[in-house]
Amino acid sequence: DWVRRRFEVDATRITMTGGSMGGIASVFQALRHPDLLAAIFANVPVLDFGSIWENNELYVAPLWGRPGEKIKSWDGVNVYDTMRAAWYAESHPEIDFPLMVIVVGKRDTTVGWADKPVFFRAMEATRHGGCFYWDERGHGG
Repeated sequence: DWVRRRFEVDATRITMTGGSMGGIASVFQALRHPDLLAAIFANVPVLDFGSIWENNELYVAPLWGRPGEKIKSWDGVNVYDTMRAAWYAESHPEIDFPLMVIVVGKRDTTVGWADKPVFFRAMEATRHGGCFYWDERGHGG
């Protein structure tokens, strides 16, 4: 919004990209605010914060509690549902999300692999477009 207000930009061509934490921001920005972006490119993002719990007790628990506590986010939804991209896609089949290009690795021990196929299947089941690529990479490429 800041850029749109201050510069002459084609609002239909705004994209976002990021890796790791920036990839998380790109994916969830596209899901929650699809009207702001034409496309995103996300490299090795987390797509489900509940699925990486064992690696994030020091970081996630102080913010959102433990997954079983079912703390509500600002919109009244369990915060771990809100932070599960597959749930969001499945819950909003009517939304036309921006094109998502997501690259992940099966050997990524930092953010894990298990949540990726779940999200890709949810996007396919709800007929949302995207290009999802995976290989044997770890978190660093």
